[in-house]
Amino acid sequence: MGLDMYLFVREREYVSKHYSSGGTKLKLKYPKELLEVFDNFRDENYSDEKVWDDRSVSRSTDYKIGYWRKANHIHNWFVTHCAEGVDECQEIYVSFNELEDLYNACDAVMKDHSKASELLPTQSGFFFGGTDYDDYYFQDIQDTMEILEKTLKFLHNQEHKKNNRKDFQIIYQASW
Repeated sequence: MGLDMYLFVREREYVSKHYSSGGTKLKLKYPKELLEVFDNFRDENYSDEKVWDDRSVSRSTDYKIGYWRKANHIHNWFVTHCAEGVDECQEIYVSFNELEDLYNACDAVMKDHSKASELLPTQSGFFFGGTDYDDYYFQDIQDTMEILEKTLKFLHNQEHKKNNRKDFQIIYQASW
């Protein structure tokens, strides 16, 4: 038992009758098992390879990109800055700017440890771990910076690809 914390990237892909550039028709193959349940997705002349009508289909996949254990100061930051103080183990959507803000707070604390209680205060809680500003605290900050560097780079690269059939969301979630 304890505070387990995860950062995910959710990839959402939108598939429809046309690509948005050039108007090329897209042929979809859908599992027959799915179509048996959701028959409203097909028309009367459905075949295994069919051009879809005006309806669109999307799918999402979550990929774990970060994990912390009992880093209550990082958890406190996400809850305070991204979830309006609501801490119910819910999914918390995190923007690019919020990730940058957390990175900058971590960087400032690593450069000047006296800013720790101001910028990234610890939070006590049942099985939330220690509240001391010790080596474990600062190691969690270093780990967070590494996770955020990779995440920000990924999001920056995706923005420049401008693939409008996919979008990516960053989600933080904790459990205890």
